[in-house]
Amino acid sequence: MGHRNFSALITLLAGMTVLPVLAFEEADLEQLKATGICKNCDLTDADLTGADLARANLGGTNLYRAELVGVNLSGAFLTRANLAFANFENADLTGADLTGANLTQAIFCKTIMPDGEIRNPNCSATLSDSKLVDLIEALDNTVVVVLVLDDESHILNHGTAFFISQDGQLLTNAHVVDEGSDFEIVTLEQEILKVIVVGATKEADIARLKVVNPGRTFKAVTIGDSDRLKKGQRVFSIGNPGIEHVYPDQQQFYNHSVLEHSLAHGYISGLDRQSPSWPGVDLIELDLTSYGGQSGSPLFDMMGRVIGIVSGGPYITARIISDDNNRKAESSVELPAKQSEGKAYAVPISYLERLNL
Repeated sequence: MGHRNFSALITLLAGMTVLPVLAFEEADLEQLKATGICKNCDLTDADLTGADLARANLGGTNLYRAELVGVNLSGAFLTRANLAFANFENADLTGADLTGANLTQAIFCKTIMPDGEIRNPNCSATLSDSKLVDLIEALDNTVVVVLVLDDESHILNHGTAFFISQDGQLLTNAHVVDEGSDFEIVTLEQEILKVIVVGATKEADIARLKVVNPGRTFKAVTIGDSDRLKKGQRVFSIGNPGIEHVYPDQQQFYNHSVLEHSLAHGYISGLDRQSPSWPGVDLIELDLTSYGGQSGSPLFDMMGRVIGIVSGGPYITARIISDDNNRKAESSVELPAKQSEGKAYAVPISYLERLNL
């Protein structure tokens, strides 16, 4: 990617209105609820948990990655439906017509199948290694490298971003793009595209970017629900960790070694963590090691939905309990997050909507 230096600052544009990121067609969902009929509808990533859809007509409907946990689909018509990666945990498919349906990587866990058989009665509803590999492969090209440039096109910094819409809208951390004159992204296919900052807030360390004159569409992520997370939940991220090498004779020049599209996988180890850098933001604590360049990485749940944005936050508020003359005393201290070995933090994706970025 070459050697580039840097010098300028930008003024981030706040208060922009975010384009809605819909996981499915709202009208199709309302039609299904009202009539029980939704032929050839788009219900991609729809959450239908616990719904009673007995004898519903869903022929030809796209239910890709839909949450169908505990759904009653007995006697339903699902002919030629796209059910790839759909989650049928505890669902009832008794007598359902699945003729011609795409069941690629669909999750059956304690599911009553059309013939009455209970599929995987002792399962734990987690993705197998092969399914996880397929899911990560499908998500890889939603993630890009962000290059922060000065007015001479020298690299100032790099980070990670991910597409949230097919027309080239992306999210990253605000601190990734808080200085520089120009910005570029590098896609999985090594395509270099110019982007601009169209909105940012330091309050939650979120920035929105847009590809300039894209000329094509992009594969976008699905936005998940970060308000129902649990400690111990499995998660993963895809990012671009790297190392900056300073030349001794010219310290203003940097060589960025980037490990593009690296996978990190672990668990949510804590919730509602605080940082003085972003007052009021309840951060997600992760047992993932964070390196420079991973800031802005999407944090995925195990269904491939974005639930947070990985951030190299400078400080985390921790509580100290000490024993002073046999009397326990409590206080707090601000610890550099990057010094927390084996830890990373993420901004919940719900702040995107709350801040109307």
